[in-house]
Amino acid sequence: AVRANHITCAAYTADGGEVVATYSEDAIYLFSNSDDAEAGRYVRKFEGHLNERTVKGVNVFGPRSEFVISGSDCGHLFFWDKATGEVVQMLQGDREVVNCLEPHPLMPMLATSGIDSDVKVWTPSRAEPEGAEEFGRRLERQAKTNHHSVRSARRVHMLQVAMEQMAQDGSLFALRNARMLERVFGTQGSPSDDEEDSEDDDDDDENDDDDDDDDD
Repeated sequence: AVRANHITCAAYTADGGEVVATYSEDAIYLFSNSDDAEAGRYVRKFEGHLNERTVKGVNVFGPRSEFVISGSDCGHLFFWDKATGEVVQMLQGDREVVNCLEPHPLMPMLATSGIDSDVKVWTPSRAEPEGAEEFGRRLERQAKTNHHSVRSARRVHMLQVAMEQMAQDGSLFALRNARMLERVFGTQGSPSDDEEDSEDDDDDDENDDDDDDDDD
């Protein structure tokens, strides 16, 4: 069905038979452009990237549009197999965000840009490709990072909306609630942060025990 969030970019495939569209705070969707296609019904969904902060572009790549490409808030450039929806490559394209992608019309070249003050041009390399197992682990780690980023961004948005509403009320009760929300949302980190803090505390306890043993 038609997505609720707004479209930030769309592109036709090489033969004009399909359209890819990327949505804010959502995934990328492939739609058929045929006469008998059901209106608003997507053919395939492409996930893994992060489209929360800025306006993201989307495009197709390859002589027959074999790949779907897009940037991400995590600074990576994502390649999906258009036929399966699987992520087949993820490259570091920016220190912060990759927004724009433009493939060469004839040659296997791709230009990208983001928050950095430069445009990067990508071409095929003779370097040994990354193993499937290592790529899978890297992709899984990035997916977890993106998931925590989404949760944090939405917590901040909820806090901002709540505080704006309470500020309009102007009551002392609203102020107390705003401060309470700020403590809850502002200090809550990702599960990985909690685990690291727990590990640090355990290390401190072990060091204290060692110091006690030395004193004895």
